[in-house]
Amino acid sequence: PSSRFATPYDHVRRVFEQVVEHGRFTYPALGITGEGLTVEQAERLGISRGTGVRIDNAEEGSPARQAGLRDGDVILEFGRQPVSSLNDLLTELRRYDPGDVVFISYLRNGEEELGAAWLTEDPALP
Repeated sequence: PSSRFATPYDHVRRVFEQVVEHGRFTYPALGITGEGLTVEQAERLGISRGTGVRIDNAEEGSPARQAGLRDGDVILEFGRQPVSSLNDLLTELRRYDPGDVVFISYLRNGEEELGAAWLTEDPALP
């Protein structure tokens, strides 16, 4: 048996356009590590709309830090789109380019906050 996966057309088009224009593709970076919450964890935190992504580490000087995000915060929306898993967050992040500004809704100490992150180029990717 073979495995199949789909790459969204918009992503392929963006990669192609950047390679043609600049000779390479750049990935945006937010500068966090984290994990998706389970439904039970979300309920304990009082998140009524499902789950989110808990930040384990918001790197110093990163776009996430500059947007006000800290370790332990829970990202609820990225670019005004709900995120329920780390995969959702990465999917939304890939819709943007380095230099774009993205609104992030997050939960801290039971209060919903809103920040704006100016995305940078991911230095870990070629």
